[in-house]
Amino acid sequence: MTIPIARTRVQALLLAALVACSADGVTTPANADTLEIAYTVTPGAFWQESAIWLASSDGAHRGMLIDLPDGAERADGWSPDGTTLLFTHTNDPKQEYSLWLVRADGTGLKQLPVGLTVTGAQWTPDGSRIIYESLVGGHIETSSVRPDGSDLRPSPLGQLTTGAVSWSPDGTRVTFERGYSIWVANADGTGEKQITSGTEDYTPSWSPEGSRIAFTTSDASGPTMQIAVINPDGTGRRKVSPGSFDQDPVWSPDGRRIAYNQRTTVGKSSVCTLAIIDAAGGTPTDVMPDVRSNWCPNAVWRRAPALH
Repeated sequence: MTIPIARTRVQALLLAALVACSADGVTTPANADTLEIAYTVTPGAFWQESAIWLASSDGAHRGMLIDLPDGAERADGWSPDGTTLLFTHTNDPKQEYSLWLVRADGTGLKQLPVGLTVTGAQWTPDGSRIIYESLVGGHIETSSVRPDGSDLRPSPLGQLTTGAVSWSPDGTRVTFERGYSIWVANADGTGEKQITSGTEDYTPSWSPEGSRIAFTTSDASGPTMQIAVINPDGTGRRKVSPGSFDQDPVWSPDGRRIAYNQRTTVGKSSVCTLAIIDAAGGTPTDVMPDVRSNWCPNAVWRRAPALH
């Protein structure tokens, strides 16, 4: 089954130049049910154009999922059943930031009626609602909506966060960034607790089994970033990635691996690709060595539904 796409001819040519088909079939599209990672491909300036692609977790099979005109797409998260991707579309010249859904096979494209100031979004663990952040009056405001676009309401998290929310698997707690520190709180916004300090920490991601939180960390020793993990109570902090510019971790569904953006310097240029590392640390694998751009892939990982 070939993945349906939405793109213009010019966009298709640009993407083809970035991700060239090779003799070993590395870019041959696979059945959508087997493609687990959604990521952003950006052949030029991010605000002008990007598209969301799907890939198998080893990078061996890939196919374009969605490319809307007039702007850039960023994958935000898969529905818990792995069938539907939540993503944001940016039209920067118009200052419009909208929220969308699309199925893994490219059908069911739908814009959610949540305004044009969305900065990020996540599904609740049971899939019944979508929590999204909007920039309102210079601060982040958190609201929620059902996947069908109904029952729009303020979230109990309110103005708790300054970044995207990541939920515990049981849906009772959240982790978020505030003031370059990682915090946890109950899902109703009570019981907040700061669990990191002394470094600049952001983009937290709660592990699927609930025992760890991965995040991006940077200290005062230099302009470096690594992926670290910590227990939700603030103990057991340790770095797991060896790079000098690693950021935006996302867990594999089994909690054994972490995908992240890996920026490296090639000659005089800085390029970004997608790496996967064991959650205990070790040597990362660049799963898409031929996909490189100035903008990072911003991947999200799902548990692929069983083939029918």
